[in-house]
Amino acid sequence: MGAQISGIASNLLTIRGVGSLHGAEHTILPDMIEVGSFIGMAAMIGDGIRIKDAAVRHLGLIPDAFRRLGVQIVEEGDDLIIRGRTTMPSTHSSTEPS
Repeated sequence: MGAQISGIASNLLTIRGVGSLHGAEHTILPDMIEVGSFIGMAAMIGDGIRIKDAAVRHLGLIPDAFRRLGVQIVEEGDDLIIRGRTTMPSTHSSTEPS
């Protein structure tokens, strides 16, 4: 926007004002926790959904973690498509001592 900023990535940030500022554009990234919640919800419901503009490259390990659980995720550009499934894998768990 025009201000003179120094010290980025340090413990001292110095901002010097200027005579006038100019406009800027910025895109706010989606919340990674919210995207993960939608993936989990889609996997449980089983109908399949498309998560638009998910900023896929910024999701880190989230899609791969769900893939390891058997969730089918397709990336189309910046969208995630969570495929529907007809059955959930079975599991056995116990809370008693063996």
